[in-house]
Amino acid sequence: MLIGDGFTDPERADRIVDAAANASLGGENLRDLQAGRALWVHLRDRAAPDGLFRECAARLVGRLRDACPSLLLSINGRPAAAEALRCGYHAGSRDPAPTFPSGPGQPCGCSAHNEPEIRKALSVRKGGAQYIVFSPVFDPGSKPGCAGVGLDGLRDAAHCVAGRVPVYALGGVTPGRVGPCLAAGSYGVAVLSGVLQADCPGEAVRAYVDALSACLADA
Repeated sequence: MLIGDGFTDPERADRIVDAAANASLGGENLRDLQAGRALWVHLRDRAAPDGLFRECAARLVGRLRDACPSLLLSINGRPAAAEALRCGYHAGSRDPAPTFPSGPGQPCGCSAHNEPEIRKALSVRKGGAQYIVFSPVFDPGSKPGCAGVGLDGLRDAAHCVAGRVPVYALGGVTPGRVGPCLAAGSYGVAVLSGVLQADCPGEAVRAYVDALSACLADA
């Protein structure tokens, strides 16, 4: 899961497209990862006005679907844009719950940082979240000074969810930490700076895909 934060910036949008295009080049490994859906891109820009957000999201969604037709896409914090673009919707802790039914390829989920937020996500948001992004697991590169809860905290979160929905680990996740996160109970991982601040986003995302593939091969 790639958190495409600040995607309204043209350079950032190009880096997101580069990551998506390279995630589609995986051969046998990607067929093991849900028929090519190795990468799930979330578009987020909390500071952008609604008009700019919708305009840039519509353009970028088209580019991403051209680059990788099997790509899963979600819009963060803007349910109207998610519905209009036929994308999934992701709610942060202060974002509105979705007001539209999710369909195939349009999952609705939310962020959680502790057990009370997990319980709320599973019980309140339109019948319960379909997945949870739990953070921060490790010290996040995008938020200096924010301490991660570690693998024990992730393990506790997964225990709280008890297999009802997938949990994605976010915060300081490197390719080398993918395996330990999955071993602690996460279904997948979410990244931001690990790809978007890399010298080459395409190479960075392939490193994460390779790490996921290796975990599947060992399972």
